[in-house]
Amino acid sequence: MRSKIHHLINFLNQYTRFPVIEKRFEEDHSFRNAKAVVPFFYYFIFFIAVLKLLELRHFPLRGNFTPRWPIFWANYVDLQIVLTIVLVFFAFASLVAAFFYYRRAGRVIAFLGIFQYHALLSSFGSPHHQMDLWLWVAFLLIFLPNIWNEKNKSLEEQKKFSLVFWSAQAFVLLTYSMSGIGKILGAITQYFNGEVHIFALNAAALHVTSQLNAMQSTTLLGPLITKYPLFGWFPLVAIIYLQFFAFLIAFRPSLHRIWALGLVFFHVGTFLAMDAEFFHAIPLLLILFFNSPFGRLNPSWRQIALDLPIFGWIFASIFKRSKKNYLFEIKDVI
Repeated sequence: MRSKIHHLINFLNQYTRFPVIEKRFEEDHSFRNAKAVVPFFYYFIFFIAVLKLLELRHFPLRGNFTPRWPIFWANYVDLQIVLTIVLVFFAFASLVAAFFYYRRAGRVIAFLGIFQYHALLSSFGSPHHQMDLWLWVAFLLIFLPNIWNEKNKSLEEQKKFSLVFWSAQAFVLLTYSMSGIGKILGAITQYFNGEVHIFALNAAALHVTSQLNAMQSTTLLGPLITKYPLFGWFPLVAIIYLQFFAFLIAFRPSLHRIWALGLVFFHVGTFLAMDAEFFHAIPLLLILFFNSPFGRLNPSWRQIALDLPIFGWIFASIFKRSKKNYLFEIKDVI
């Protein structure tokens, strides 16, 4: 039984390549890069908070106001006062974190500010998901160890710091994988029910058409996808691939930047095709992955190809064959 478990662990380690990312936790430059990225997370939160505070008079009120439990006190105050209190506290909390991100108290205050603001957005009849990822990443970053002063740094604390930062990256990618898994499971159910599924050639065209009709709007790419279904089918399959394997990419640092860029294009393309705006995730992807602490600055194209899910196996066999042929040619010359 132990041997089977041991083989299973070895298989998972080989497939996810966790030992690779774990080794990066011990590298000093990974720790330094992670430490340099954290402030930008709080700077951008402050930027968002200031923008929302400036829009206080034009805050979008939709549906009946039913306060969520984090702002239970809103039941006893006028709605305009609630908006003012929450947005001012959000701006104040993010300002504190922008200056004191290296202190756990500052990061806790930032989390509370986002928590209150997120609860406010979700108190008008339906959950609001624009700030979901920012909220959870702010929560995870609370647990960063206090080693900003490198004189107090030890290898164990450095690994903990890198692990917490990586956990924030992994969580963001996990949410995309959950979405991709849901799409594939839904497609399987639809296929066996004889319905049009997401892998059908006209799936993107039908989805775009129904979405635009429901929203009574038009987009730049919508008519093109509706007229030429294959124009939307290829990006749709690519999106499913990006989402389904996103969590696996957390263990493959050579693909961090490429995958984040693909997800950014996904959000932009979704807006241009279906008017579905989810732009809050874009800056978070850029902050966490554009200069990922665990990825090499210029990974080789061979490493990138081998790390690609599914396609990596194909490229590995091609590289092996080409290597054997190269050796045969050398022997023939000799």
